Amino acid sequence: MTSSAETAPHFVDLADSGHLTLDMSLPVKSGSWRAWRRRDPWFPEGKGTEWSDVYRTWFSDVERPVVNLHLMGSSLPAWDEKIRNCYEDLWREAASGGLSDWESTPKGLMAKLILIDQLPRHIFRGQPEAFSTDDLALQLAERLSATIASGESALHIEDAIMVALPWVHSERVYDIYRAVWWHTSLSEAARGTPYHFRTLFNRFGAENHIYVLQRFGRYPHRNITLGRASTTEELEHLKHHAEIWELQQTAFCGTFRYRLKALKFIIRMAFHTIGFGETRSLGKFVAALLG
Repeated sequence: MTSSAETAPHFVDLADSGHLTLDMSLPVKSGSWRAWRRRDPWFPEGKGTEWSDVYRTWFSDVERPVVNLHLMGSSLPAWDEKIRNCYEDLWREAASGGLSDWESTPKGLMAKLILIDQLPRHIFRGQPEAFSTDDLALQLAERLSATIASGESALHIEDAIMVALPWVHSERVYDIYRAVWWHTSLSEAARGTPYHFRTLFNRFGAENHIYVLQRFGRYPHRNITLGRASTTEELEHLKHHAEIWELQQTAFCGTFRYRLKALKFIIRMAFHTIGFGETRSLGKFVAALLG
């Protein structure tokens, strides 16, 4: 019997990943990384219709994107509602096999991945549908990784960071290890830029998922939503040791407890970075935020 690791695409060296060809320019309008600070997402006036609508909501700018980290993490209920109103119809169309025309360009393909992988977690927060198109997202991530490897994608590193999210969302250990490899490769490509710390942060997050998945063989925080019975060990973990990302589909998302856990996670990441001798990347990132 052939294992999934043997049939899945191989991990490759930095030179073959296409990561060195990614655009790493900073946003024109911000002058620094002020765009990472809390800001209201852009939404269309009515229903979203184009891939550029989804892309702009998530990244603000099509040419030099910066992901809205507050939307991605502790999204406000009002933002969830706006996403539901603007994009649920598009999500349903894509989930049923539609919007194939979006896949004709790398940016359109990226927007479809966001629509399929990220937006259902807002549209159906706390419901089974939040994870229902994860397998389709894995297929899109596969295509995007191949597109980037070709060296002709003209995608931004912010796009490339998001490619790994479907792997992180997977409950297959191989996919999580692939996400760790992906962010490690991106970090080497981004060495010397403020994006270096961003990629190290995402690698730390992917590694954090591995700890949970290796221990339980699944993500315990999905059990209630998916109708799965939790073990005593899983319940103990969720009650006392749940990580910030394990609370995003619960009522704790955006609460004071959630923010405290987020701060703790960031502090741990900072020490993790220092421990790997990457203090300079942390300093460059903080300087960019304060600049």
